[in-house]
Amino acid sequence: MIIVVYLFGCFYYHNRFMSHTTINDIDVSGMTYQDASTTLEKALTKQTLTLTFVDDTTETLQQDESGITFNQNNSIQKTLDQQNYFLWFTHFFQSTKINLNDLLVIDEDKLKKL
Repeated sequence: MIIVVYLFGCFYYHNRFMSHTTINDIDVSGMTYQDASTTLEKALTKQTLTLTFVDDTTETLQQDESGITFNQNNSIQKTLDQQNYFLWFTHFFQSTKINLNDLLVIDEDKLKKL
C-alpha cells in the first residue's frame, strides 16, 4: 500500500508544484504550469504603483496603464522542471519559497510618458 501511495504521489507531482510552494509570495501548491502562470498573471497585473515625489506628493498608477505587463517568457516552467518529484512527501513538512525576477516586463517608454 505504501508503494502504491508513493508511486501515485510521484505521478501526481511530476507536472505540479509541490505542497507548500510559493512563487513571489503567491501560493502555487499543487498547480500545473498553466494554472500557476494564470494565477500569477492575475495576481501581479492587478497591482498598483504608487510614486512618491520629493515634495511628498504621490501619484497612483494602475499597472496595466503604466507599461508593466506579465512576461509570458518567464522561468516558471524551468522552476517546475527543477523539482525532484521523487521527494514529494518531504514537502508536506517544509515550505518552498521561490522568487522569480522575470515575471513582469516593463515598457520604459510608456512608463516615462505616463
